[in-house]
Amino acid sequence: MVRSHPEVLGFCQDTVLEVELSAGTAMYLASPQAQFLSGRYMSANWDVKELEARKDEIIRNNLLKIDLKGEFGSTTVTRPTFTTVLYPAEGTNFNIDYFVNTHMPLAMKHWAQYGLKGYDVVQFDTASKQKPKYAAQCIFKWDQPDSVEKATQGPEAKIVFDDVPNFTSVQGQIWTGQVKASV
Repeated sequence: MVRSHPEVLGFCQDTVLEVELSAGTAMYLASPQAQFLSGRYMSANWDVKELEARKDEIIRNNLLKIDLKGEFGSTTVTRPTFTTVLYPAEGTNFNIDYFVNTHMPLAMKHWAQYGLKGYDVVQFDTASKQKPKYAAQCIFKWDQPDSVEKATQGPEAKIVFDDVPNFTSVQGQIWTGQVKASV
């Protein structure tokens, strides 16, 4: 490419300028070390050592992914499924910091392989005049309806569920449903 388009030479400093870059990237992506990049986007000129150093961050924050939804011709793309967990405020010492910084990344790490695409955590305003009924809410986003069962029945589920007493002393209320409309 550089030979036929010398104007890109300035963008190619410190990289392999020929086919070796593409070939090397393909070889790396086929290796066991790159398994964490499966289903993710990357560029051939990114530093592999930096990617590997940020592996936990990439998995924990579900980085380098794009979500696509919609209907295309006669094929319908499955709408995502959501699981909502509400944690009661009364009778518990809910540790929101532990929940956000430790438990949810743990769940993402173990359940992404089953179709967990992301999550949102909502902390309810405890300073308002009317005490909230719930301390926090977690909304899990799954790629398809059977992903929830696969994740919660898989061998990694014990690790995730055994961590619950580290942030709350009560059972959360759980609901799962598929999106029927979205704006």
